[in-house]
Amino acid sequence: SDLYAKDIFKVGPEGLGLMFTMIGVGGVSGSMIANYLMRYDRVGVIQTGSILAYAAALTGIALAPSFYLALAGCVVAGAAEMINSVNNQTMLQLSAPPEMRGRVVSLIQLNPALIALGSLIAGGLGDALGARTACLVVAAASTVLVLALAAVSPNLRGLKLSRYR
Repeated sequence: SDLYAKDIFKVGPEGLGLMFTMIGVGGVSGSMIANYLMRYDRVGVIQTGSILAYAAALTGIALAPSFYLALAGCVVAGAAEMINSVNNQTMLQLSAPPEMRGRVVSLIQLNPALIALGSLIAGGLGDALGARTACLVVAAASTVLVLALAAVSPNLRGLKLSRYR
């Protein structure tokens, strides 16, 4: 976000704050959407769809000709991330035996570490390729990986919430 605000759209700290605000608006919206989507049994499809939506949002941000279109991408990215996060945490908790749920909660704490690792990779790509190209590479890699996983994993395709309720 900082590179986009500072170097690409040249909107400074105010623009960066607005980008983060729009990600937050998307996150709040995404939490409400995730709540609604919990009515549907096929959470594997929801998880796959949310990652694809996030990749599409990254692509939109990378290709956005204006700051305001990038802001729309930030809203979609925030929503997609929240939908995926809620679904992942719900399934992680529900699929764990009751006596292991406390230990499983500790696994959720790996998320910030994995975000930091992803940021390190994306930052290196950004230095090497530029912010827009790096964003497109990350979006393409996410799309390929999630579609490949969905194609080869019957567990993901068949993941149903009712199995764990």
